[in-house]
Amino acid sequence: MAKNPLNIKFLGATDTVTGSRFLLTHKNKRILIDCGMFQGLKELRLRNWNPFPVDPKTINAILLTHAHLDHSGYLPRLVKEGFNGPVYATHATRTLCSILLPDAAFLQEEDARFLNKHKLTKHLPALPLYSVTDANNSINHIQPVDWGKAVDIKGFTFRFTPVSHLLGASSIEITAGGKKILFSGDIGRSGDPILPERSRLKKMNVLILESTYGNRLHPPEDAQDTLAAIINQTVQRKGVILIPSFAIGRSQALLYIIHQLKQARKIPDIPVYLNSPMAIDATKAHYEFASELKMRREKLEEAFRDVNYVRSSEQSKQLNSIRVPAIILSSSGMLTGGRVLHHIKSLGPEPKNSIILVGYQAAGTRGELLVQGKDELKIHGQVVPIKARVHCLQNMSGHADYNGILKWLSECKVAPQKTFIVHGEKEASSAMSYRIKEKFGWQCEVPHFLEEVGLS
Repeated sequence: MAKNPLNIKFLGATDTVTGSRFLLTHKNKRILIDCGMFQGLKELRLRNWNPFPVDPKTINAILLTHAHLDHSGYLPRLVKEGFNGPVYATHATRTLCSILLPDAAFLQEEDARFLNKHKLTKHLPALPLYSVTDANNSINHIQPVDWGKAVDIKGFTFRFTPVSHLLGASSIEITAGGKKILFSGDIGRSGDPILPERSRLKKMNVLILESTYGNRLHPPEDAQDTLAAIINQTVQRKGVILIPSFAIGRSQALLYIIHQLKQARKIPDIPVYLNSPMAIDATKAHYEFASELKMRREKLEEAFRDVNYVRSSEQSKQLNSIRVPAIILSSSGMLTGGRVLHHIKSLGPEPKNSIILVGYQAAGTRGELLVQGKDELKIHGQVVPIKARVHCLQNMSGHADYNGILKWLSECKVAPQKTFIVHGEKEASSAMSYRIKEKFGWQCEVPHFLEEVGLS
C-alpha cells in the first residue's frame, strides 16, 4: 500500500446531475473540487441540510469549475459550518459567484418569508439554507486565477482550461502524487455564438467526466428556426412567451438569438423582458470579460440594447398582468424557485401562452414534470393548472450531447488509466460509460454516493 495514498471521494453528482462535490486527499491534505447544491428530488435536496460528509475545517482548499449553483451553491453553507481556506476559480467565475450566491440566498430568504407569512410550510419557521450575509462571507474566500496558470497548493498543482459551457467555465487539471487528474466540469457545445471553444484534451491518468446528456443526442433542427416558429405561433394567438432560463449562460445566449431573429425579420419586434436581477448582472458581466468571448463588446451591447431589464419586485408583479404578445425570460431554468414561479401561476393556465424549456430538467424538478406532460404544478402550496403550450428545446442546451463528448475525448490519444462517469442520472451515466468502452476501450466506472477510491 502506498505510504501517502491519493484518494478521491465522491460527495455528490453521482446518480444525479446536481451536487457536484469531489474530495481529493493526498499526504493528509484535502482539496474539494466544486461545492454544489443538490437540486430536484426531495431526497436529494435534503442532503443540503445534512451535516457535510467530512469536517469542513479539515478541507484545505476548494476549486470551482464554474458558477452554476449545482457546482458552487453550497459554498456559503460550508463556510458557515467552518471552512476557512482559500477558494480558487477563474476571474469570471468569481465575478459570477459574487452575483449568483447572494441572489440565491436572497431568493431563499424571500421564499422562507412567503411560506411563513402564508403558513404554507410544515416546518415553522421555514428557514433559508444560508443568508445573504453568509453568501457575501463566502465570496471573500474566492481567489481568482488566470487561465492556464499553474498554481501549487498543499502538494497539489492545478490549472484551469476553457470548456465552453458558460462565461468562466473550466475543466480543472490537477497533478498530485505523480498522477494527472482531469475534472471535466460541464462540457459545453462547440460552435456557441458567444463562448470560446473548449480546450483540447491532453494526456491524463484519471478523468472525472460529466454525463448530463450521456444517453441523448440534441435534435438536428436549427434552434433559431424552431424558436422563431414557436414565437410566431404564440403571437398569432395573442399570447405571451415565457422562457424559464438559467440566469447565467442560457439567458445571454437566448437574448442574442432573439436579437438575431428580430434583425432577420423572422419574428416581430415584440417586447423582451429579462426578469431576474441575477441574470441582468450576469449579462453585464459579459461586457467585463468580452476579451474572453468570440465577439467584441460593441456587438454584445447591440444585442442586449433593446431588452427591458426588470429588477424590482413591483415591476415583476406587473408582468403577471401582461396580456399582449411579449417574451419573458425569468429564472430559475428548472422551475425550482425564483420569480418565474409567479409567472407560471399567472400565465400557465392560459392556452394562448407558451412555455419554452431550453435546458436540462433534473429529476424531481417542476421543469421535468412539464417535460413529462403534467398538466398541473404545485407552486407555493397551490395546485396550478397548466394549459399553456409547453415546448422543450433540447437543441438549445448548454451541455454537449454524448456525440459531442465522444468527439472531445477522441482528442486524447493515450487512454486514461481510469475514467469515472459522474454528473448524470443513472441511465445517462451508464450509457456514457458503455459508449466510451465501446468506442475507445477505456476502463470506466460509475461511482456511488460517498464512495472512496484510491488513485495511487
